[in-house]
Amino acid sequence: MERRELDGVTVLVIDDHLDSLEVAEIVLERAGARVLAAPSAEAGLRFLDTQAIDVLVCDLSMPRVDGFDVVRAVRARKDEKRSLPAIAVSGSGVHDAGRAITAGFDAHATKPIAPEALVAHVRRLADRPAA
Repeated sequence: MERRELDGVTVLVIDDHLDSLEVAEIVLERAGARVLAAPSAEAGLRFLDTQAIDVLVCDLSMPRVDGFDVVRAVRARKDEKRSLPAIAVSGSGVHDAGRAITAGFDAHATKPIAPEALVAHVRRLADRPAA
């Protein structure tokens, strides 16, 4: 069986747009990742308490609790998950990129994100060599 570049990597994807969530899930699973898909920030934050996660991919623009709130909650944790590598995803490009990095994300990608770019971001933050 051929090894895929994200084998053994668990990715938490949080996005309230179900189409975007599904696309990210499919792309990452095809690359070998185990994907935990959360349709809200609240659901995603619950995964942090129960699952081992290697990389977080989070939409910035969500109702009630947005991606900025999510990364602040992650960085405020008192356990090892406070340093969880995190990728912000938004439709606003450069404007959100600087804000995302300042808020605590490690990378930013603009929607619609190309499948190869998503896999490359996750691979880099999971510290995996390219296939």
